[in-house]
Amino acid sequence: METLRTSGGSCSTPPEERRRRTEAAHWQQTGSRLTADWQPTGSRLAAHWQQTGSRLTADWQPTGSPLAAHWQQTGSPLAAD
Repeated sequence: METLRTSGGSCSTPPEERRRRTEAAHWQQTGSRLTADWQPTGSRLAAHWQQTGSRLTADWQPTGSPLAAHWQQTGSPLAAD
């Protein structure tokens, strides 16, 4: 069976595609891009996001905003609009 060869000597995955696959694999392992990005920082905000399971909740809950309360009830920023 023939192998497709490029000028570099072998068929390789483009860097962009390789990066996407790596990110996807990492997101799959952690279950969340947000968790993957913030967990290593030890940030208080990151810890709060982890506890609430929602960036939206973490961002808006402390403000006491009526909009935030509405988003919490509906579970959708779109519904709030």
